[in-house]
Amino acid sequence: MALKKRKHPKFNVPNYGTKKRGRVKERWRKQRGIDSKKRVKKNFAGAEPTIGYGNPAEIRGVRASGKRLLMVQNVNDMKNALMMPDIANFDIMIAHAVSRRKRVLMMEIAKKGNVHVTNGIRKQGSMQQKQTRTEMAGNAPGATPTAAAPDKKIEPHAQGQEAKKEPVKK
Repeated sequence: MALKKRKHPKFNVPNYGTKKRGRVKERWRKQRGIDSKKRVKKNFAGAEPTIGYGNPAEIRGVRASGKRLLMVQNVNDMKNALMMPDIANFDIMIAHAVSRRKRVLMMEIAKKGNVHVTNGIRKQGSMQQKQTRTEMAGNAPGATPTAAAPDKKIEPHAQGQEAKKEPVKK
């Protein structure tokens, strides 16, 4: 029999269910007030997170797909993860701070290793599309001087030449 995660009630702060619900966010904070009924564990105040709601150790940290999550922060981590013997039991998550260029490289490595990456790049060809757009902008009429072809000489503005004169000394 496969183990399933246990269900538990929603753990909310007291007074979440009142008519002025907009003032109280749906979240949990431990009650520390001296008169708090929830701290004293009165039944009407609602459930409080306790150790009894924990899941069995075998399924703690397991995702809905049945796999665990492994975070990688750079290309070397990705390569080392693919060398793990039980990598088929893991989904890979790329760290938030990884740049788009490295993320593309890591996605290619993961694709070769047949590993699922949870937070890859949404559009695979977007880097190539961006490059083609900048190339097309250089050929377009009225393009900015930075995108112009390198063989064209860019003339400075007349006002810019006047501004380069030496300041008057007093």
